[in-house]
Amino acid sequence: MIILSIDGGGVRGLIPAIILADIEQRSGKLVGQLVDLVAGTSTGGIIAAAVGAGIPMAEVASLYGNRAPQIFQRSLGRKVASLGGLTDEQYSDEGLARCLEDLFGARRLSDCTCDVLITSYDLVARVPHLFKSSRAKQDRRRDDLLRNVCRASAAAPTYFEPATLLEPGAAATRILVDGGVAANNPAMCAAIEALKTMRGRDEHVFPTMISLGTGRVEDAPRPDQVRHWGMLTGARQVLELLMEGPADVVDYQCRTVIPDYHRLQPVLPRPVALDATDQADMVLMATVAGRMLASPDYARLLRALGLDAD
Repeated sequence: MIILSIDGGGVRGLIPAIILADIEQRSGKLVGQLVDLVAGTSTGGIIAAAVGAGIPMAEVASLYGNRAPQIFQRSLGRKVASLGGLTDEQYSDEGLARCLEDLFGARRLSDCTCDVLITSYDLVARVPHLFKSSRAKQDRRRDDLLRNVCRASAAAPTYFEPATLLEPGAAATRILVDGGVAANNPAMCAAIEALKTMRGRDEHVFPTMISLGTGRVEDAPRPDQVRHWGMLTGARQVLELLMEGPADVVDYQCRTVIPDYHRLQPVLPRPVALDATDQADMVLMATVAGRMLASPDYARLLRALGLDAD
């Protein structure tokens, strides 16, 4: 069994999308034909849903450069009304919703050809909410539209307003935000789901895990840069740190318990914001992804998929 897990990270999802597009080019197959289970959070959830829906990764990668300016677009009126993001979400969800509708159309979780798990967080119940294609195929009440699933998983606090989801028979409407609040690196969620799937089978080998990060900056901030962080100056940095720290914990857990574990987490030469839309940022991420494709870690990942690394 092969598991693919994709972190959250906003526009930095371009990096794993390029990597997966290269895998499709090498193999001549869609990623969903190479893996048994794909899990994703936020931007990784969008990519995971695309894998399950059989959408080519080259098409997904092109969306980041072509649609990011529409997704992260603020009118002058919104800037004024939200006081630059201090009193309300920075962005309307209209651009994101249009992008997701164009990408997924009327596809639902049950339409996925491989098992899909996408994370979000329920603000009312204060628990993680996991969208699962396997559950959707058994219970049509859970068979949500992929565009709605991804909208919920990508509702990053301070960036987009929470998503609402009314489930038939549910006691109340769910109010969902970005899955990165609970699991920006969903690899351990995926591992547990795989073990549940394998339970009762005559299988004694732990699944192969491929985990794709969206990049991190190795250089730590100077003490004088963080000493006086407040709500106005440090909110964004704190949000990313709260997602990055637990993601590193999951990486440690997976390295400890999964023998056949492959993690690609590229190092960025400088910070790239979740909502970066400059062409220079897109070029930088494409360059970083290209370096990963030439790395020994990627060669080992290809061999784990049964592909030629040459």
